[in-house]
Amino acid sequence: MIVAAQGIRSRPLRSLLVVLTLAVGVLAVIGVYASSSVAEHTVRARAELQSGRAPTYTAILEPTQLGTIVSRTPAPGVAVTSDLPVRLGDGARDRPALQLTSVHGDLRSIRPLNVISGQWLDGQYPSGYAIHLVVNMQAAALITASSPTGLLRVTPPSRAVPVTVVGIVDDGGELPTAYARWEETAGWFPDVSHSAGTLWMHTTLQTVTRITTLAELDTWLPLRAERTDQTEAMSASVNSLRFIFTVIAGVAPVVASVAVLNIGLATVNERVDELALRRALGATRPSLVLLMLTESLILGIVASLTAVLAAIPLLTPAARLLFPELPADQHITFPATGTLLAIATGLIASGLGGLAPALRASAIPISRVMRA
Repeated sequence: MIVAAQGIRSRPLRSLLVVLTLAVGVLAVIGVYASSSVAEHTVRARAELQSGRAPTYTAILEPTQLGTIVSRTPAPGVAVTSDLPVRLGDGARDRPALQLTSVHGDLRSIRPLNVISGQWLDGQYPSGYAIHLVVNMQAAALITASSPTGLLRVTPPSRAVPVTVVGIVDDGGELPTAYARWEETAGWFPDVSHSAGTLWMHTTLQTVTRITTLAELDTWLPLRAERTDQTEAMSASVNSLRFIFTVIAGVAPVVASVAVLNIGLATVNERVDELALRRALGATRPSLVLLMLTESLILGIVASLTAVLAAIPLLTPAARLLFPELPADQHITFPATGTLLAIATGLIASGLGGLAPALRASAIPISRVMRA
């Protein structure tokens, strides 16, 4: 180790070039690993917003079934939603349209809607003569343009209803949507109670059967709950992309190894007399191979740590730039697996690049120092 450190210190420019070359290759691997991890989290988060956490089952409810369900206290992991198209303002056709979703149960335990501002429909908001809405970002833009004061009127064809917005969420949808508690909307909009709904269940099929039995819905047809979460399908797509990007990123360490090989061979040519003298003084061929490989591995460790230290402050801004749909409250941390992967990549690249120069150094004849 001491002799290897002396050899590195005696040639600072070449050592610096090796470190920079390896660091670039390691950074490429870290970038692909971190990007694939963030992409997987982003895709999974969007899928959970739209279709629920895994495993989530849904069933379409007829109006009579809908009324029976909402008359009972919802079980944990169960929620009911019913959609109704409405318009802002006076209800004219030229007014902005949005979807009013009535919620019974804890929908956020199934679909983790991200609260951007305000609060969710948890009953903690001030009571008043108005329906309390939580809107998604698309609906918030319409509401801001229609009613800058935050108080507006949702108007279906039948009546005008005062509402107030208590929160804004990211629900992963593209349509303007407003969410309200079933208890508030059912009294104002009779159409809600007489329309079809969706039963959301974040549970297992066995529990679905038990819930049906406990609800005493013997008059129902057999509950046809289908698994609708897209988490597994999305993860499979991300894994395929990760494999492709991993293959592409693998080119960077190979190029770095070739660069280390070229620098190492040039260094051996300059150190021929030194290495021949060591052989004449009793150094064995394996010891020379070990010496040269130790120098390469030390430089590989330094390059790996340099790449990790450079990647940590760049991770969050790069992720936000590449994945603008990443939830704003998501805290991005550098994974420990990425650190181990970076160090392993640096060591493998430096070891492969330094192997040929090490073997060449061990083959230098002792007679070389005698001719010198």
